[in-house]
Amino acid sequence: MTATLSVIALVVRLRESSHTAFGDAIYREKVSNENPVFGFKQFSNALHDYNEAFKEGDLVHFGGKFTIDDNKLMLLVEAACVLETQLGRNGERLKWEPEKIPSTKPFVHITTSACEPLSTSNNMNF
Repeated sequence: MTATLSVIALVVRLRESSHTAFGDAIYREKVSNENPVFGFKQFSNALHDYNEAFKEGDLVHFGGKFTIDDNKLMLLVEAACVLETQLGRNGERLKWEPEKIPSTKPFVHITTSACEPLSTSNNMNF
């Protein structure tokens, strides 16, 4: 089974080792205006043009495989695109406020394979 996820999120905690970057990010739900937290891990040997390094405080479009661990979503980052930062009048970088990040909902794609045909129609198994 493959489960992938895509979401725009604010990196709120980032720790780095020689091989990985890991931490927590939040996204803003449109309906409830809540900021759910999820964990992420990005391997340094997987960085490329479409899997960029990012910093704490960056707004990032994440994509990758995910799992649920202790009721917390954990994303293995396969694609990360840092979105434009907010700049102040003097060109200084402004911090994103959780209530002002673009609202989004994680797009989840789950692919499975059936071991046995679920139904048969016109001699075709589904």
